[in-house]
Amino acid sequence: MRRYALFRTLSLVPTLLGVTVAVFLLIRLIPGTIVDQMIGTEGTYSEQMVRALRAFFGLDAPIHVQYGRWMSAVLRGDLGTSWRTGLPVHQMILSRLEVTAELTLLAMLVAIAVGIPLAARSTPMLAFTAAMS
Repeated sequence: MRRYALFRTLSLVPTLLGVTVAVFLLIRLIPGTIVDQMIGTEGTYSEQMVRALRAFFGLDAPIHVQYGRWMSAVLRGDLGTSWRTGLPVHQMILSRLEVTAELTLLAMLVAIAVGIPLAARSTPMLAFTAAMS
């Protein structure tokens, strides 16, 4: 039993690594970068300013270096700063956590209130169907 639990626990490592790679790549594969969004359609920034912004956000580094920096920050709990609001991302998440918990609790209560009666009603029908087979 211990061996199985250890195996299952250790199997989380490649799974979590795969999820982080997938999330990072999904973020990077979205068309456009933060620099493109900041510039907008006007494109009034000089090429030198665009290069400086790309360097500031670390977009001039190779993809594996960007992943290493991103992963290091995530492991430290640094989710970065929103470029739109200027607030730390973890602060924005915490400010919305109460409403999220409330919605989750309400959804679970509705699911239980609907699911249990439906399951109780379907059980005799399943027994009848099995008996007829």
